[in-house]
Amino acid sequence: MRVSDIKNYEIDLSKVLFIKREIHEGMLKRTQLESDDVLLSMAGTIGLSTVVKPDLGEININQAIARLKPIKGLVNPHFLKLFFNTKLGSALSDRESTVSNQPNINLKQIGSLQIPLPDLQTQSQIVDFFNSANQKIGFLQKQADEKLASIDSYILDELGIKMPKFEDKMSFAVKSGDITEREDPQFFKEEFKQIDGVLKKSKYPVVNLGKLSQMVDNGVTPAKNEYARADQRQVSDKPILKAKNLSNRGIKWNNLDYIPDYVYNSIKFRAKVYERDILVLAAAHSPEYIGSNVDIVDEIPQEIGRDLVSVGELITIRVQETVSPFYVVEYLRSWFGKRQMRRYVSGQTAHIYPNDIKKILIPNPPKIIQNKIANKIVQIMKDAKELSFQAGQLKQITNDTVEKLILGEISLSEAQNLIKNQKIKNS
Repeated sequence: MRVSDIKNYEIDLSKVLFIKREIHEGMLKRTQLESDDVLLSMAGTIGLSTVVKPDLGEININQAIARLKPIKGLVNPHFLKLFFNTKLGSALSDRESTVSNQPNINLKQIGSLQIPLPDLQTQSQIVDFFNSANQKIGFLQKQADEKLASIDSYILDELGIKMPKFEDKMSFAVKSGDITEREDPQFFKEEFKQIDGVLKKSKYPVVNLGKLSQMVDNGVTPAKNEYARADQRQVSDKPILKAKNLSNRGIKWNNLDYIPDYVYNSIKFRAKVYERDILVLAAAHSPEYIGSNVDIVDEIPQEIGRDLVSVGELITIRVQETVSPFYVVEYLRSWFGKRQMRRYVSGQTAHIYPNDIKKILIPNPPKIIQNKIANKIVQIMKDAKELSFQAGQLKQITNDTVEKLILGEISLSEAQNLIKNQKIKNS
């Protein structure tokens, strides 16, 4: 187990590494964890803390995590975890830390930390307060996640498409006559053939995306020395969109790079981006990232101006006037859109090309239906964002209130009223 496996007060084993049993039982036996051990990160991100649950199973920690064994009858391990995760607890850890290549704190320094310690009953009450508030936070975030997860089902229902049960066969046969553009097995997987078949059963005509588009093309990536340096920016420099500016839920305008005017003029005829253009991440170090971010240039902020271009790692899609770009972007973000993009990925460093994007199958309902679908999805996303905001707000209030409880600055009843008065939006 590593520091990166401690997330949101809990142990997350989704990306845990494994060691051989003989090492677990031998040279690393002293690093085996037991129920109610308190863990504290000692290197990198200092002060992250969690408690080992009884059902965790056999697990070891690496040298960047300290293991604390609280004295029973004196310290509630979950109270100790909460304290270390407060601003005060983090500040104490940071104050004792030393910095070399990365911040670290040693076991002696951890042992010398002085912490506020109320009686055991009060500790338990603080833990119960946190757990109750955390349930409400989890409820809000679950609602947000469920709303976002409902988008795919909504799109399919509106388009009259039923999700099939896909069979992922390890081996399959392909007729030589069907091999017209690609020879790699990935392209001919049964799943993709089923997707084609299901889409063609939509209640609306199904066409290639290229037929709905005025233009599908890559941007142009300037040479490294052609970017404007931040400390030498000129008024005439022009903004350029890069992969980092795509989020799959809106363009991130706050960290644009810039290029000099002469570079802009040399690439603008191919790479210029306009409002309502769709941008797709088309190059990455791994296939799973291709198409992972799809965004629409809804509105270019006034301070950025109209002279906007994009790099070659992004593909720009400019749809016909008779097509809603907001519908197309939501379709490409959907499971069907992303899986079709995955089909066309090629190269050792993963790429998808404009001609591949043009081949993506998309149902083409009347524009009034396209707008209806897009508007509904915007509302779902807005509701989900509000729920996530509420969850984040409640989390901050809870953390601040826990610290005040530990320091005795607020009573338990006052803390409970603070949480009770937070409005919870029902789905």
